[in-house]
Amino acid sequence: MDPIMKKIVILLSAQFFVGCFCLKAEEFNLASNYTLSTEEDFKQHQNTAIQAMEWILENPVTVKMEQRRKVSLFLFQWLEGSNFDIPFNDELLGDVGVDERFMFNAEFLIIYMSGVALEQLNNKQDNAVLLQKAGLMAMIDAYKFVKNSSASEHLEKLEQLSSAGELDAWIVTTLASRTVN
Repeated sequence: MDPIMKKIVILLSAQFFVGCFCLKAEEFNLASNYTLSTEEDFKQHQNTAIQAMEWILENPVTVKMEQRRKVSLFLFQWLEGSNFDIPFNDELLGDVGVDERFMFNAEFLIIYMSGVALEQLNNKQDNAVLLQKAGLMAMIDAYKFVKNSSASEHLEKLEQLSSAGELDAWIVTTLASRTVN
């Protein structure tokens, strides 16, 4: 295949992939009349919450911002009322959530929370290292879509640790240093 034809095939493949990705983004619709006040409400909406977390993790933070805001609000309410134990370790999360230079703080916190909660729900996991790794990996994956428009030193560090295969050891070391102090 000649080089020009190869580029055309690559571009068309990329367009197809992006088109499929965008169609997937449109598939999740959150009902606007949900109620989350009783334990039964939270159980009843667990499947919706799982779908919402998957949607949050599968779609870049810059896509469907209004829908993302509504889904994030639902997830915050659902996770809080479901009494999920989402570990927030300042050293592991770094400046994510508080760095005013990074424009996606709230989005990345719900991405982290979704990664942790899905690990708990799907794999019945309670291992602190694996849970926090799931949340951090979700943030690393999401960061790839925004790092050119809004940089985060901490997410860059996490991305480098993951690429080097050192993220697990770093999490273990970081958690161990917290228990010693």
